[in-house]
Amino acid sequence: MDTHDLGLLTIEQAADIKAGKVVLKDNMLINVGEAYIVVNLLPEGLDDDDPHHTLRLKIFGGTNNGEVYEYNISEMEDGERTILLGRTPDCDIKINDKLLSKT
Repeated sequence: MDTHDLGLLTIEQAADIKAGKVVLKDNMLINVGEAYIVVNLLPEGLDDDDPHHTLRLKIFGGTNNGEVYEYNISEMEDGERTILLGRTPDCDIKINDKLLSKT
């Protein structure tokens, strides 16, 4: 049984999260301020090790409720694309929530 089975993080994983880096998995639920983001890897029904081609992020709650964003996974794997979430205008996904810092 590894640390993921227990819901625990390694020191390296915790450091990545603190630095703003998160590895997304299918059906992951992320709390952002007053909203939640559901992560879907498409096509659906594949194992985590199988090749997915689309990352879909859907927001539930808050002022962004119902917004859906889709990204090409191959661009992210090659490091060509990152996704920035936050309140500032330069963010890919702008979340208007006073609970979030602007930085």
